[in-house]
Parts: sequence; structure tokens; C-alpha cells
Amino acid sequence: MWGENYEAGGAMASAVFRGDERRGLNDFAGPWKHVAVESTAECKPLSERSPALAGHLSRVRSALARTALLTGICMAVPILLGWLAITMPLDWMVELPWAARAALLVAGSGAAAFVAWRHGIREFFHRPNDEAVALRIERALPEFRSRFIASVQLSQTQNTTLVSALLDQTAEIAGRASLKDVPKRATLLRWLKISLTLLLVAGVACGLARGVALPLFQRAILMDVKVPRKTQIVNGTGNLTIALGDDLRIEATASGIIPTAGKLRITTASGKKQDFVLDRTATNPKAFLRVLQSVQETFQYTIELGDNRTQASRIKVRPRPTIAKIDATQIWPAYTQLPPKQRPMGDLKILAGSKLGIRLKASSNLRSATMRFLAADRKTIVRDTSLKPVLLPPEPGKLSAMTDWEVTADVSSQSATGIAFHLVDEEGVESKATTIYRLDVTPDEVPALRILWPQRREELVTRAATLLVSFEAKDDYGIGKIRLHFAVNWSEGKPYKTIELNLDGETPKELTRRFDWRLANLGVNEGDVIDYWLEAEDINTVTGPGRTMLAEHYQARVVSDADKRADLATRLDDTLRGLNDIKEGQEELSKRLGEMIQIAPK
Repeated sequence: MWGENYEAGGAMASAVFRGDERRGLNDFAGPWKHVAVESTAECKPLSERSPALAGHLSRVRSALARTALLTGICMAVPILLGWLAITMPLDWMVELPWAARAALLVAGSGAAAFVAWRHGIREFFHRPNDEAVALRIERALPEFRSRFIASVQLSQTQNTTLVSALLDQTAEIAGRASLKDVPKRATLLRWLKISLTLLLVAGVACGLARGVALPLFQRAILMDVKVPRKTQIVNGTGNLTIALGDDLRIEATASGIIPTAGKLRITTASGKKQDFVLDRTATNPKAFLRVLQSVQETFQYTIELGDNRTQASRIKVRPRPTIAKIDATQIWPAYTQLPPKQRPMGDLKILAGSKLGIRLKASSNLRSATMRFLAADRKTIVRDTSLKPVLLPPEPGKLSAMTDWEVTADVSSQSATGIAFHLVDEEGVESKATTIYRLDVTPDEVPALRILWPQRREELVTRAATLLVSFEAKDDYGIGKIRLHFAVNWSEGKPYKTIELNLDGETPKELTRRFDWRLANLGVNEGDVIDYWLEAEDINTVTGPGRTMLAEHYQARVVSDADKRADLATRLDDTLRGLNDIKEGQEELSKRLGEMIQIAPK
């Protein structure tokens, strides 16, 4: 538009300095035709030599740019209205998917943007130079008689008084001329009328459409808005993945005009089509429901309520995941010094404090796998432990399988009496009614302990005596410590002292030892009573240690030497008397045996 050929203007300007100088002065110099021609070496810019003329050029240039921009915009408006006139009714009739609406948006907005750029925006930002503006002025206003273009071109090359006079004369004429008529606005006015008319028609159409136009416009610009209908389906079941043989509830809730019933249309994977009635629920008149029992195959469905219909949704049917293979390993506590042991799932008798290693293979790829410890009622979950996938090398041409899972779980709580597994496949289908494996968590028994000597609960000792204490201890996995507790003149609740007996660093399963207890180190007096008892501790460092403390105390009463000798004499007499009783009993037994032998049988 701006690329006008202004060679003619240049020719006119050069005529001033051709051979016939007087003719040029008569045409352009006016009252200054007798001024001598003087030349200087340097040419200043037009804005400095004639600010008024430069200002006229700038104003005309801006007016031309504004006219072009408005023209481009007015030409783009019908294109945008045409895009909406196609998209909105079509969307209302067939409910266009997002991709189709996006394609129409790109086409409509792209065409409008191209026209606006081609006929307006580009010319607004790429404005014409002074020569092109001058030619537009010359063409619109013939009274300049080529003075404007000559002034612009000669000011760039000649710095004479004649050129200065020409610039002043041109600026004077421009001040009287109507430069606002230079931009041709006929095209702008024509497209403005077309745009306003179409906008008026669009406004009337939107008014007649009432509440339909705004949602359709929002959908046209890709907003997430439902197609306006008299009946709106506000929510529904949507896409689902269910287990093979499960019942399926297809639900939808309506708003606006509520119909008496709806329709469910199903298309199975095999191509079979079937319609079902969606009935209102008893509790909510706006809700519609249909239960499909024992679904066996994948299908697509749509819901129709009143004048509205949902997009096609898909129900995918998959078999439930199951356990194809399972292995269990008992990992004993470290203190038992026993190697891991493979255990059948039907015999999970596990020592408390052990770890149970599980590895299973599922019938399909899993999203998650959980081992559940169950209480005695087989329903209450004591705790859950998640399994981790075992990533095996993929087979050629196949993706990595997620069928093998494993876990190592602590087994310490005796409240868990069963184990079950909950599997979720990659589509979210869960396992159901899985096998419950009996779990028998056995505690580590506390040590068995008994005193072998003294045989009597109470012994008489002197202050300098050495008391022999002999004992026996047993444990399933090892004795860790033996302690002797004692107190002088002890009563319930009072403190006592402890002597830890030396086991030489051993942890035997069976132990028989004796301890020579020097009572002289205790500083006791005659009449004092020493209470003592034993305690055994095993080597259980996981759930223990287990301890056994004898409940009944033994006593050592401190007496004088004479009393001790008298006690020994009494005990000796009792022993001899017992031996004599044994002798007499044996003699009586021999006599009776002889009499029985002499009796002759009849």
C-alpha cells in the first residue's frame, strides 16, 4: 500500500536545478525567485530545516496507520462472527468434542488474525517513509503541484536558500490545506458498516437464544462447560474398570427439567447393542440408576436424560488378580543362631521375633500387593505390610512384568493369628475372598530354674560359714545370665542386693553349677536371717530377654557354733534313725517273703 512509485516526484524536484533555472524558480520559488542560489556543504534533517513540514508529515503518517489498523480489525470481525456462527449451532446440535472445537477455533482465529495482520497490523507497525507520505498527500491534494514531494527529496540532497524557500512555501500551503482528507476512509467505512450490522444480528440472535449463547461461546473458546440443555446431566458413573462377574451400578444425576425416566444404551466389544431403562431412585427424584448384574465383557455406554446425552464412556472388565505361586521363609532371630527355614503356607508356626519372608507370583501385572496380619476373628486387620515388586529381566519383545512381589516382615505380635494377601492389578481391580493362612506365633519360653542344694528351705549357718548353693537352668536357645539376690532380715518391698554369677562367657542351653557363698563377707550377726533366691535370664535380644525368678525364698539363719553343732548332731541322729527304719523294713519284708514261699499250693 505504501510502495508507491515516486520517481515522477523526483523528476519534478530535479527540474529546479536543470538548465532552465528561471523556469524552476517561477514554478516553485514564488516571491523568492530573485534570491541568489547559495550552496553549503552539509544538509540538515527535514525536522530541523522545517519542523512544521515534518510535523505535517508525521500527523498524516499516523492518520494513515490508524486508518489501516481499523480497517484490518473491521475486516477480521466478520470472520470471527462467521466462525462462531458455524461452531456454536453445530456444537449445540451434535455436541462437538474438544478436539473438533479446538480445530475450528484455530481455523477461525487464524483466518481473522491473518486478515487483520495483512490489511492493518502490518501497515500499522511498518509505517511509510516521508517520500511515500508526500506522494499520498500530492495525490489527495493537487494544489501542492508537486511541491511536497520536491521539498522532501531536495531537502535530503540540496542545502541552498532556494530549497529553504521552497520548504517554507510548502509548509505555508500545508498549513492551509485539509491534510485530514489524505487517508482514504471509504474501505474502512464499508467494513465498519458490515461489522456493525453483523454484530447487531449476532446480538439479536444471542438475545433470542437466551441462556444458550454464553455456554456455547465458552465451549467455542475451549472452556470446560457443558452444552446447554433443558435437562443437564451433572454427574454420572463415567469410565470404570471392574472385575469379571461383578455387579455394576450405572448412575446419573439430572438438573433443570427432570424426566420421568432415562435410557442407557450399551454397545459390547462384540458389537451387540442393547437399551435399558434408567429409573428414578426412591430416595432422590433427580437421580437415575440401573444395576447390571454379573458383567462378563467390556462395553461402551451412553446415558440419555430428557434432551441431553452423555459422551460415550467405557466399562472395562478384567479378571481379578490371584496368587499363582507363593513361598514362605522363616528367618530366625540372630540369637538363635539357626539358618533360614522354608515353611509351607499351611504350617506357619513362627517363633516370636522372627522375620517371615514372602515371595509370590500373581496371575497378572500388579499395581500393589499387601500382606495383612489378621486377628483371631479373621476380619480385624492387625497391620498391613506392603510388598515390593521384583523386577525380572524382560522377555524379548515384551515389557518388564510386574507379577513377582516380595516382602520380609517382622513377626512379633501374638495378636495376629492369620495372614491374607490383598492384590490390586494395574487397572485397579482388587482381589477378593483370598485364602487366609493360619499363623501361630509362639513366644520364646522363659528359662526353667531350680535349686538343687540346699534341700531344705532353711539352713542354720555360722557367721564364718560358706553356704553351698547348687542350681540347674534350662532354656530353648541359651542361658545368658544367672543372678543371686539376697537381703539380711528382709521384708516385702525392701531393697535387696544382687550377685551376678560367672558363666565364663558361655550361653549353654542346659546349665548345672554350684556357688560357694562366703557369708563372712556379709558382716552378719547371730540371729540374723538371710533371704536368698535365684534369677535366670535367657539370650533373647528381640522380644526378651525372658527372665525366671524363683518366687519362694530360701533362708539361712545365723547361729552360734554350738547351735550349729547341735543342728548337725540332730540331723545325723535323724539320718541314722532313718537308716534303722529302712533296715527294719527290709527285715520285715524278707520275713514275709519267706512265709509266702513256705506255703504249699493246694
